[in-house]
Amino acid sequence: MIIEDSYNEMIVKLSALYPKREAENILAYIFEDIFKQRKPYSLEKQFNQEQTTLLDIILTRLLLHEPWQYIVGEADFFGEKFLVNPSVLIPRPETEELVFNIFSDCKAANLKVLDIGTGSGCIAIMLSKKMKNATVHAVDICPMALDTAVENAERLNTAVKFWLCDILQARCRKSLPVFDVIVSNPPYINPKEKKQMADNVVKYEPHNALFTSNDDSLEFYREILNFANEGHLSESGKLYLELNQYLADETEILAQSMGFRNTKIIRDLQNAPRMLSVSKT
Repeated sequence: MIIEDSYNEMIVKLSALYPKREAENILAYIFEDIFKQRKPYSLEKQFNQEQTTLLDIILTRLLLHEPWQYIVGEADFFGEKFLVNPSVLIPRPETEELVFNIFSDCKAANLKVLDIGTGSGCIAIMLSKKMKNATVHAVDICPMALDTAVENAERLNTAVKFWLCDILQARCRKSLPVFDVIVSNPPYINPKEKKQMADNVVKYEPHNALFTSNDDSLEFYREILNFANEGHLSESGKLYLELNQYLADETEILAQSMGFRNTKIIRDLQNAPRMLSVSKT
């Protein structure tokens, strides 16, 4: 089949699931990443039989709502390509903003940094690349996620210290040292909200990275703030949290009630309250 015809046929089918612009972006990435074809596509150039079969498989997976990042096995984050699979969340643009705010804010050298719930390692790895001589640690509850993060760190030539750790467990928390910067994009979705979520998220992305263990949407925020208060955040240190935008005020009030004096909600490029920075002083 001629490449342009294949593209147009897939656009029609995918537009039943996604807005047309999003469908076009998905296919542009797939055609370039897998087939090394960039627009404008030649009217004469054709896919061979092997490529046509692969394209059919990809389309079937896309029509089942599988995220295209899992299909190609990579996602862009801060200009780098990160390996992704169903054991890790797909990096989001708002998380890039979180990382940007941290390394823009924390200019000192030799800071000790912790990323809680690292997943693919995207936050920890980019902070290691961007912060001067920082020592970066990262924890996750999932061994497969840590394997992915370790591979990403190796591919991107960064030295991050990864720990298998459940931050909700006191035994794990006690094993971690003191940090100057703590960051987390924790699970914050109430399990009751699953029915309202898009299939490409709820059917494929890891639930332990999305949902709290009970109906308390502030569960992980509370425990991370407790962890910082237990002596794991230095006196001059700062804690950064990616927020459930609908619970931004509640999260800030929680931090203030736990003794954090300097709190700031940061809005993303869409003007949504998506980040919270707190410190003791």
